[in-house]
Amino acid sequence: MKKLTPANCLTGLRLLGAVVLIFLAPLSVPFYVVYSLCGLSDALDGPVARTTGTAGDFGARLDSAADMLFYTVMVLRLIPIVWREKILQDWCWWWAVGILVFRIGIYLFALVKFGRFPTLHTMLNKISGFLIFGSAYIIRTPIAVAYFAVFCAVATLAGIEELTIHLYNRKYGGECISLWWLLRATYQNRKDNK
Repeated sequence: MKKLTPANCLTGLRLLGAVVLIFLAPLSVPFYVVYSLCGLSDALDGPVARTTGTAGDFGARLDSAADMLFYTVMVLRLIPIVWREKILQDWCWWWAVGILVFRIGIYLFALVKFGRFPTLHTMLNKISGFLIFGSAYIIRTPIAVAYFAVFCAVATLAGIEELTIHLYNRKYGGECISLWWLLRATYQNRKDNK
């Protein structure tokens, strides 16, 4: 399969945009322009891959790498502002650290079990990504703490769902979009094999 596809080019733009964000002043107009283009690339690369029939393992891995770099840069650029301006309360920080440790544990578990870096694009993971992306736009608004609590709740559920999927599957299930989808597919397979 070709690796230089429109979808992979969009993902590559997100990688480039993440690097550019390192050099831009956080929450400035240029920062928001590049940041928004990165978000647009993330929203479009999957549908473009499916529409053009070029979805594949390489693209999924590239997308995960781009997401990882983008969100790492975002966190490193925005956390100092949130910390310095005391936007979040202590419980928010502890919850975020707990989610981070939990997610690292899930990735390590899946890496050991399946022998590959897990790239599950479940609906809850996508919603979590959307919420963390949106946080840059509401960081200095009165709803920042409530927004963060919603994000943490969704991210916690996404982590539990992803761990359950990894525990349930005997082989890597990268196409799994939700725990409900997995259970329904398993039920259908058992029904068909009777």
